[in-house]
Amino acid sequence: MTYDSSAEADIRGLDITKLATGFAIRANKFKKFCVESSTTAREMRWYKKTATIITGTTTTEATQNFMANVSFKARPQVAEQSWERQTSYVKKYMIESPLISEEDIKDSDIDVFGTLVEDLTLGLQRQVDQRIINVLTESYTPANIQTQAAVATWATVGTCNPILDILNCEGKLRAYNYSPEGAVLAMNSIEYKHFINFLISVKGSSIPAIAAEAARTGVVMEFLNKQIVVDENVTTAYAIMFIPQKTIAWKTFTPITAHTITDLGIGKKVRILEEGEALLLHPKSCCLLTGTA
Repeated sequence: MTYDSSAEADIRGLDITKLATGFAIRANKFKKFCVESSTTAREMRWYKKTATIITGTTTTEATQNFMANVSFKARPQVAEQSWERQTSYVKKYMIESPLISEEDIKDSDIDVFGTLVEDLTLGLQRQVDQRIINVLTESYTPANIQTQAAVATWATVGTCNPILDILNCEGKLRAYNYSPEGAVLAMNSIEYKHFINFLISVKGSSIPAIAAEAARTGVVMEFLNKQIVVDENVTTAYAIMFIPQKTIAWKTFTPITAHTITDLGIGKKVRILEEGEALLLHPKSCCLLTGTA
C-alpha cells in the first residue's frame, strides 16, 4: 500500500487537497471568527487575560480614584493587568473513505469523488467547529466567561424578550470594556426560529435581507449590529455572544490536508485530516445567554 503526497493527492485528475480546502472554508462557520495563526509545537503555553479594567485604587481617607486629578509634580500610581498562564495541546481530526475500487475509479462519474471529499470534509470541519464552541462556552459550564439568563424562553411569546436579552449580554461585555458592536450572536436553529417569530409575529418588524454571501461568511443576518450565526453545533437553550477576532484563537498545527492511499491493483482511499486547538484568550468578551428554550 502506498501513500501519495499532498501534491499527488488526486483521483482521475481531481485535486483532493484543493477540494478539501475549498469545502473546509465554506463548511467551517466559527474558525473564521477566531484569531488564526499556526503553531510548530503540539504543547502550547499561552496567557489568558484575567479580570477587569485597569483602575486606580482608593483609600479610606481619599475615595477619589488616584488615576484622576493627579497633583502637579506627583508621582503616578502604578497599575497593571494580570495574565494567567495556560497550557493547551493540539488535537487531531481525521477521517477516511472506504476503499474505492480501481474499476469504480475508471468508470464512475467524477462527481462521485467530489461529493465524497465534500462530505468527509464537512464531517471533519463540523468536529472542528464543535471544539471551538466547546472552548468558547467552556462546554456550557462557564467558570471564566460571562453568563446572562433570558427573561423567558423565546418560545413563550407572551413573556419573552429576546431584544432585552441581547442588550443585557451587551451590557455584560461593556462592563469589562469590550465593545459589543459587530459582535457575533450564535444560536441553534430552534432559537433562530423563535427569534424570527418574535420579530415578525410579535413585534411585526421587517427582517433585513439575507446577503448572497451568507454561505461564505456563515452570517445569516445582522440585528442590533450583531452578526447572527445559526449552527446546529450550538446547543439549544443557549445563545453565545462573543467578539470576532478577539475572544478566541485557533492555532493550526497541520492545516486541512487530503491524501490518497493506494492499494496497488485494488483501489484507493481518501484520507482527510487537520490538527489544531482553540484558545480562549479573552473570556470576559464572551457572554453565554441561558434559558432561551
